[in-house]
Amino acid sequence: MIKGFVKPASRCSILIEVLAALNRLDTRLFDPDCGGCYVGLEVCNPTHKVTSLKASVPFSRITVTAATHAVAQRDGAANVTFRAVAKESGIGLGTLTYHYKSRKELIREATIAARERYFNRFRAALDDTEEGGTLSAVLANVLEHITCHSHAEMMVDYDFYLSGLDDSDLRPMCMEWSKDTQVMLSEYLPRMQAGLLMYVLEGMFLHSAKFGQQYRATDVVHAFQTLLGEDPIDTM
Repeated sequence: MIKGFVKPASRCSILIEVLAALNRLDTRLFDPDCGGCYVGLEVCNPTHKVTSLKASVPFSRITVTAATHAVAQRDGAANVTFRAVAKESGIGLGTLTYHYKSRKELIREATIAARERYFNRFRAALDDTEEGGTLSAVLANVLEHITCHSHAEMMVDYDFYLSGLDDSDLRPMCMEWSKDTQVMLSEYLPRMQAGLLMYVLEGMFLHSAKFGQQYRATDVVHAFQTLLGEDPIDTM
């Protein structure tokens, strides 16, 4: 070896050193889940192969929630992981772990979004009663819409709901789901009757989510009329 000559470092080691320096300036760059990976870069510790420098998608909670929903729809809520959501969304893994301290936070936000979808549909349907529709007809129509026309979305929403009920930290939030349904129905019915109807609807939605049952409005409206004591002549 020629005296004074220093063997050039490999491009990989130089890049790692540069990224390490950047990491010391901004700890958010570090991805704790990958033993030396960096946010938005497919560059890992020296034992990993350098593949590319692909920038990640900008962080957005809406994007993350949509990706969490997509992963749950494909693999089930129980199989939602940071890595799966990062791959689905295109957002860097380290970015996710910076904004969400645990997988449970991902599930919580996805469950909140599922509940909002449910209540938006329900509220819109109940508002129809103010335009002359009977409550039994409105409930039959919303049941058909959710179980027939939005069945795939309903299945994953209920998957989040049931997953939350099995978790002691998420259970109170999921129990509010049923309570809020009863509160909405109480605007149109006595509280005890609203509670009974809430359990009937919840059972029908659960049966549809688990067994694929689809309810047509024309098939269930008479059952709601009987339950609510409505005159069949005045309904659909």
